[in-house]
Amino acid sequence: MKKAIVFLLGIIMIISAFIIFNPNRYIEIFSFEPLKNMVREQVRYHGLKKVVFIFSVLAPLEEELVYRSPVWLFCFIAFLLKVRGEWQRVIALLILFIPTMLWAIPHGYPAFYQGCVFLGGITSGLFTIYLMDRKIAKIPGWLITLFLPILLHGLFNFGFILIVWKFLL
Repeated sequence: MKKAIVFLLGIIMIISAFIIFNPNRYIEIFSFEPLKNMVREQVRYHGLKKVVFIFSVLAPLEEELVYRSPVWLFCFIAFLLKVRGEWQRVIALLILFIPTMLWAIPHGYPAFYQGCVFLGGITSGLFTIYLMDRKIAKIPGWLITLFLPILLHGLFNFGFILIVWKFLL
């Protein structure tokens, strides 16, 4: 229970930091207009099918490979060398945190959404850190963590496009 409370408090603090330090913090936090405009512009330019493909397949593949591969590589090397412990996890979290922060900030969304993008990246990286040395249904964790974050990211983006397209446009 304590871990869940600390985790939720951490989420609130991270999103609050994005709001406080964002120069556009006066934009209404729950305004869907920037997101609707982005989707409208992309659909007008590329067409709906291509936008769904870009957001659901290409973007997750690129973002997970570019921004989460350093933590995967570090955890994989630690796994191969059988290095486990708190220091390994602390270093992995730092390797995860820095690229994810660099990934979240330039999105140009209002601060709340940048915080959500950041948390999505952190969640994806946490799968890698905590599943690397485990087996799930006889599949090695290092193999699962190659594909699971990309799959979850793609499903999230697909759901996001579907929700924005169906309910907000």
